[in-house]
Amino acid sequence: MEFVEGHEYCYCGVPAVVFTSWTATNPGRRFYRCRKYTHRCGCEYFNWFDPEMTDRATIVINGLLRKLDRMESEKRLQDEFNGRRKLNGCAVACWLCLVVIVLLFGFIVYK
Repeated sequence: MEFVEGHEYCYCGVPAVVFTSWTATNPGRRFYRCRKYTHRCGCEYFNWFDPEMTDRATIVINGLLRKLDRMESEKRLQDEFNGRRKLNGCAVACWLCLVVIVLLFGFIVYK
């Protein structure tokens, strides 16, 4: 959601705020709304800022949003995998250091 001052005034007499809709029917379409709407003391003012999109534009935008969501999910999974891989590598290195220390200590004690 964006909190940008609009040039319209709501029924309360205060400047309306511009928000962005991310619904499937109006993806990315901006609208005016009363700034007090979420506080339950504002009015029911609502007016579209942007003109209505064509069906084709809505389909394309929704497809791009789904693709972006998939890519972000894949990136998150890849980052988790890489983080675990680094952690596993550190664990192996720690165990190797411990084994070397134990062997050196044992070699020194029994010499």
